Amino acid sequence: MFLTATPGDFRDFYSSIGGVLVMALGATVSGVGIAIAERLGRDEVEERVLA
Repeated sequence: MFLTATPGDFRDFYSSIGGVLVMALGATVSGVGIAIAERLGRDEVEERVLA
């Protein structure tokens, strides 16, 4: 994000539709990765015998 704070090629790219698509795709892939990591990291629920 610091690269987009100053004028130049990076700022021009991320201001275009291609840059917006790259950011949206990155956010989507990150969200999917977080969901997968949470699912893999959760503990199995054991059935209570004497409940």
